[in-house]
Amino acid sequence: MILSVNSLLRTSEDGLEFIERWEGLRLKPYRDQAGHLTIGIGHLITDADVVPENGITVEQAYDLLREDMLRAEMGVKRNVRYPLNQHQFDALASFT
Repeated sequence: MILSVNSLLRTSEDGLEFIERWEGLRLKPYRDQAGHLTIGIGHLITDADVVPENGITVEQAYDLLREDMLRAEMGVKRNVRYPLNQHQFDALASFT
């Protein structure tokens, strides 16, 4: 099925799981390779984030990833002018 890039496409669960396999999943804060404080699936911790002392759950990590993916998804929708199916959209959003 071909979906319009201008539709309400979001990264699928398969796409999110693909990102987790590459990024890894850490439920407690850690420093990434660049030294940034990070948690979950590559989520950079900002001053606006409240991280519980005992870390986060897997569900919370995926919620943060979904929020983080919004910017990448908008970039794909804004810049790609061809119809994409779900796995193509997931790949471009992941790459972004």
